[in-house]
Amino acid sequence: MKRPQGFTIVELMVVIVIATILMAMAFPSYQGFIKRNNVQALQNRLAAAVVTARSEAASRNGVTTLCASADGAKCGGAWTNGWIVFLDNGEGGGSANNSEREDDETLILSFVNTGEYKVQLVDDKGAAGVSAISFNSQGFSVDEQRALATVCEPNDNPAYARGLIIERSGRTMATRDLQGDDGIHESRFDDGFGNVTVANLECKA
Repeated sequence: MKRPQGFTIVELMVVIVIATILMAMAFPSYQGFIKRNNVQALQNRLAAAVVTARSEAASRNGVTTLCASADGAKCGGAWTNGWIVFLDNGEGGGSANNSEREDDETLILSFVNTGEYKVQLVDDKGAAGVSAISFNSQGFSVDEQRALATVCEPNDNPAYARGLIIERSGRTMATRDLQGDDGIHESRFDDGFGNVTVANLECKA
């Protein structure tokens, strides 16, 4: 009878080397998968906040404001910190429709971003930052504001950037790779007169 034998040292080393090579090949893809998921999750949260602001403005027959918030209670800070949605009606002796939350104005939604992923909002020209967007009871932007939100991963690699286009009507559209199939998403704004502006999403440090 033959005695049962296990693996030899050489065989074990070969298996370990092959497993290490396979893991090294798979790790970058796994990292990319995680980054894309985290970026899209933050993009979806912001889109949900816009939908909430619009629907609450309609149901409460008033003006609601979505603004960047550093503390989850007041407007101020960067979009990367988080945002709030509130009823901008001047409750508590404050000023209505001023895109600033006074103490007694109803807080509808609050989100604090605890991760390292970044959010930026600029106007449709890409020239000025947008700190707040207000919606009326019809769900339209009070100031006819158009904006582009860009969500970026911590290293600002544009390949992972995803955008959210917010129109004057309050409608939101996720960006897509419109040119070249290079994996870089572009924003697209139409001025209604046949002039279309398309630009690559940028992550600014």
